[in-house]
Amino acid sequence: MRTKLCVFILCALVANTHADEVGVQIRFGLNDKSNTKWDGKVAVSSGQVDLISGLRFEQQDKADGVKGWQASTRPITRNRGRNRNNKKKAPIADNGVILSLSGVGEDSVVKIATGPGNFEFELSEIPHGKVLERLDGGVEIERVAATVPLATTKDDDDFPAATVGPDGAVHVAYVSFTPGLDRDKRARTSYTKEPEDFSFLAKPVGGDRVWLRSKRNGKWSKPIPVTQGGGDVFKCAVTVDGDGAVWAVWAERVKGQFDVFASALKDGNFGEPIQVSAGRGNNHTPVATTDGKGRVWIAWQGARDGVFKIFARRQTGGDNWTDPITVSPQTRNCWSPAIASDPKTGGVAIAWDTYQKGDYDIWLRLFDKHGNAKKPRPVANLHQMESRPSLAYDKDGALWIAWERSAKFWGKDWGALDFGDSAGLYWNRQLGLRVLKNGKWLVPEAPFFKALPGPNNRRGVFAKMQFDPEVFKATRAPGAHAPRPQNQPLNNHARIAADKGGRIWLIARTRRPDVRSPLGSVWINHAAYLDGDQWVGPIALPHSDNILNNSPAVVPAPDGGILVAHSSDHRVDRMQTWRANRLGPNSMALAIINSGKDPFINDIYLSRIVATSDKNPGSAKLVPARQKPNPAIKPLPRTIAERKIQKDFADFRSTVNGTELEILKGEFHRHTELSGDGGNDSSLEDMWRYAMDAAGMDWMGSGDHDNGGHREYP
Repeated sequence: MRTKLCVFILCALVANTHADEVGVQIRFGLNDKSNTKWDGKVAVSSGQVDLISGLRFEQQDKADGVKGWQASTRPITRNRGRNRNNKKKAPIADNGVILSLSGVGEDSVVKIATGPGNFEFELSEIPHGKVLERLDGGVEIERVAATVPLATTKDDDDFPAATVGPDGAVHVAYVSFTPGLDRDKRARTSYTKEPEDFSFLAKPVGGDRVWLRSKRNGKWSKPIPVTQGGGDVFKCAVTVDGDGAVWAVWAERVKGQFDVFASALKDGNFGEPIQVSAGRGNNHTPVATTDGKGRVWIAWQGARDGVFKIFARRQTGGDNWTDPITVSPQTRNCWSPAIASDPKTGGVAIAWDTYQKGDYDIWLRLFDKHGNAKKPRPVANLHQMESRPSLAYDKDGALWIAWERSAKFWGKDWGALDFGDSAGLYWNRQLGLRVLKNGKWLVPEAPFFKALPGPNNRRGVFAKMQFDPEVFKATRAPGAHAPRPQNQPLNNHARIAADKGGRIWLIARTRRPDVRSPLGSVWINHAAYLDGDQWVGPIALPHSDNILNNSPAVVPAPDGGILVAHSSDHRVDRMQTWRANRLGPNSMALAIINSGKDPFINDIYLSRIVATSDKNPGSAKLVPARQKPNPAIKPLPRTIAERKIQKDFADFRSTVNGTELEILKGEFHRHTELSGDGGNDSSLEDMWRYAMDAAGMDWMGSGDHDNGGHREYP
């Protein structure tokens, strides 16, 4: 369901004191009963306005330089495909702009003048976690992250990785995809004159390239190429060794196989790549860190003997490396490696998730400062989906592990007529969190989920919307999709970090049920931090609107707080640009088809958040975990029975007319979130997890449609 709910974001993009780098979110029109003009102007005392831009403008909404804006509230737009008979009047959604301020402090006063009324507030009135009301509740104000663009080319810049060196320099690596045909020409499908031929559509793509940008002494370098370009790259990582050399790591397809490569920055250029992975089988999803002796460690996911395993390799000095080692002991698929270094002991931790017992579990392996491996151990292994771990050590050497979790029997025997005891691929999502300290499993006494986005925790359309617009009880026919619980939290892709002062931060990727773009559903990042006996949040990160499977990189900021590198394809804040270039009233509502411009390009942004609390960041209270991992836990009887059936299928042979035949099972047409209507179908990675693990298929066909837009980068 696409809506026109908008939010005002004021982002301070300035100096390095925490009072200067401030973001403020203002929601207008929360009490509106009909279309209302909120044209306005802004002024700031003890500071200045640097930029005004639209966040989710529609129709005639626009910014007026740094002086003001034109913006109106209006009814949300319903997706008629599933609500054709819904005659109920749509509610009014709020609207917004983005303002950038500089030279501000906590005592700075922001003054807003609009048609419905004027108001002002001091920045000190909006610490994180507090929502300030103005105009009798018609306006809400809260603090968010301060966000600046880092890579905004005509290419798609994505998959950021980040690190901070011992000297305080910040390094961000990312992957850039160069399309073939100009994206605006590709978006156009209406012509006044018939093309002589269509050969212009066959221009080959420019491929992928890895880049690096570094910030030293307050200045960002120009992008430095890491790879030659024209490649096929899947994710990257970056770290700094003990000699101060910056190492970029990436996975690239060479001679028909993905392998992991690394290269060090020397004299302003990256040298000849070193192939890190070895053996037959694809290797990808690299992660990297540096241990207490200044040696680079790289871990990755690689295919061996028909399953994915987790591998690692470490530097012994300069360009010399150990042989690769197998980190994971499991005999079934292992996914999503994570890595972190221990500031107290100099060792390294590597985590992953595995389908060993018939559902995903989080496992961990520790290495001492000499590189010696300890015995692998489970972190979270309930009979449910526990996947995609993230690791961070605090200043005392306690290891914090966060992960994503879903319900029992994920992807199992679930469908229109069978949904009572299983979970669909994107039925529900929430995060898990555990701390390993002095050999004991602990958790924060304060529950973190209250500081993350949840159901009905906000006023206005955001709280009223449902994750699935279909009212199943009234319209569901036999064989239709099974009903989904309404307004449940959907927090994904956990990221955990400790800042320079030792404060713990948790990042979640959250689905926004109140907005729909031409590309499909929308997810954004939210942050929360542990403040003694409570978590503070959620704190929104502007310009993190993108697909679900889009993980940010989180590192401690040299001067306090955290830095978050993330990408946005502008599926929210460039709606007005797209609509302004529509080439006819019959253009598809959920497609890029028949538009003179495709503005939805992936760009890299950097957000900084600094806690507004004065509490001791190391004062978090930890208590024993109620649910501790059980190394001896076994698969459920249902899983054992299913595996026997799968083996019987795989082993069955039948000879027909002298030809031996076997049974193969698969799916020809599977949708993911990449389809415009695929918000409930989960990510492309989850499609493969479902096919390879949950369903035990022999093949899978991704049937995602491109909505007629022929986009080369979904």
